[in-house]
Amino acid sequence: MNKNSGEVSIAQSVASLSTGDCAEVGFVGGGKAMMQRLAMLGIRPGVKICVLHGPGNRGAVLRVGGTRVALGRGVIEVIMVNPQIRTRGSEAAE
Repeated sequence: MNKNSGEVSIAQSVASLSTGDCAEVGFVGGGKAMMQRLAMLGIRPGVKICVLHGPGNRGAVLRVGGTRVALGRGVIEVIMVNPQIRTRGSEAAE
């Protein structure tokens, strides 16, 4: 449940987001090796990510903290997120 608006957040994959959307990672699927690799890249449950480019058939470029990470389509499909409302200027504040 969203704390601010009382709305229920439905988890969706990063592949379903659009350029400019930000979301909080809820669950990382895939095998053990993939989960470890993503954790090393900073993609863990509770972390905020933003889509900088894509997602398309070839994948997406995400902002994780202060880093840009390019991931393939198969990887972004197993990262489940809780979408957040994007406000103008919120990227500059981070």
